[in-house]
Parts: sequence; structure tokens; C-alpha cells
Amino acid sequence: MLSEGLNGLDKEVILGMEFSELADATQLNSFMSSSRANAFSNVLKCIHTQLQGGTTGESQSSSRPTTFVSEGQGEDVAVLLSGGVDSSVALRLLLEQGYRPTPFYLKIWLEDELSHLGECPWEEDLSYAESVCEQLNLKVEAVSLQQEYMDSVVKYTIQDARAGRTPNPDVMCNSRVKFGVFLDRFGEDFSKVASGHYARTRRNQRSEMTELVCSADEWKDQTYFLAHLKQSQVRTCRCRKLLSRQALQAFAESADMKYVL
Repeated sequence: MLSEGLNGLDKEVILGMEFSELADATQLNSFMSSSRANAFSNVLKCIHTQLQGGTTGESQSSSRPTTFVSEGQGEDVAVLLSGGVDSSVALRLLLEQGYRPTPFYLKIWLEDELSHLGECPWEEDLSYAESVCEQLNLKVEAVSLQQEYMDSVVKYTIQDARAGRTPNPDVMCNSRVKFGVFLDRFGEDFSKVASGHYARTRRNQRSEMTELVCSADEWKDQTYFLAHLKQSQVRTCRCRKLLSRQALQAFAESADMKYVL
């Protein structure tokens, strides 16, 4: 939507734009949550970087982002949907490639306890995930892991902040909740778990360990946020080279998935 709105404008005009001015002129703030508005602001900053000659993963033709997907035809795969384009496209590709995906939406934000930290548009995200699954004749299962998130992530964040350290809730959420509690609860029913993260894995022949390595797309790489995964968790996830971000969005549009763009 933002790209379409900027289409045809001169480079100087776009570079001179501030998101606050754009939001006021288009009344985006009247119907978007603060988190969604912040995401739009970040997209505009990326566009500014590209126009100023900066490089991103999308501008490098050799960059190939990767996302966690399963390997092996006919396998039962749990797919963690966020309501965004990356995990939604991963789900569709898995289905087209002959896998048997079961989509899940993990509800982890505590609306009452953490409301002072900002909004989490989980209802909107779940609605997007449901739209994706309805299009594919699948049903998404919403799993509440709010108490687990409080115990494993929120309390850790508070403790580290009080100790003068800088906590990283996203890192802990991935290792302790998304690939922790979820795997403990549902892992036996699936051979692999897929999500929209950009990362790669490789098999170390000498140590026989599965290693987590950086994505070929430095701009979209998310291995930092997966760095605390245990060996058993990394082995459950498999990475395959997917599409560039630009190609991924084009795929979503061609598949009539504009509601997640």
C-alpha cells in the first residue's frame, strides 16, 4: 500500500517525506495501531536508504533470504503463523510442495498485564492468519502461551533490567516459548516446525551437529534472534533457500495474499 502510494513521485519528494507528515495527510493514524504505524515508518526509512544509494538485501541480486521450512515430501509440519507475509508464504509453499502443514498462531502477549508497554494487534494478526488458511482450506489453531510467556520471558526481562543488563525478549521468546514450550507440547505430532524466520542450517560432518548460520540476505538475517536455540531445537527446524524479499512479496500478490502485505 505504501509503495503504491509513492509510485510516480520524484525521488526528491520521497526523500523529503517524514512519516508523521505522511500519516497525518493520509489519516493512517486514525485506523492503524501504534505498532502497525511504526512498521510503516520503518518501511519508509528503508525506502529512503535505497534511494540514497544504501544497500539492502533486496537490492543485491545475489542475496537469497531463507526461511525455516521442513525438508521431505509428505511430512507433517507445524507452521507458526504470525499474520505476516513471510510465514504466510512459507505455509503456502509447503502445501504446494506436497507437505502436510498444520498452521498455529501463538498468542503470547498479555493484554492486561503488559498494556502499559504498548499495543499488540494480535486479533488483527490472527484475522490475517485465518484469511490465509481459509484460502488454502486449512484451519489455524490459536494456542495461548501467555502464562508461559510471562514466566519465561517477562520475568527474565524484568530481572535483567533490574540487574543493569540489557534484556532481549525476542531471543528468549524464540528459545523458551516458540521453539521451547510449543515443541514440548506439540513436537511429538510433527517431524518439523516451520516459521517465517530468515536463517540457514548446515550439517557439520565432523561433529555431526546441525549448525545455525547466517542467512544469505544480511538485511533480513534473523539468526541473532535464534542464537539461543538448543541443538535439539535446531535439528527440528530445517532451512531452505526461498525467495528474495521482493520476489516473496510478488509471489504473495500473485497468490492474492494482499491482506498480509
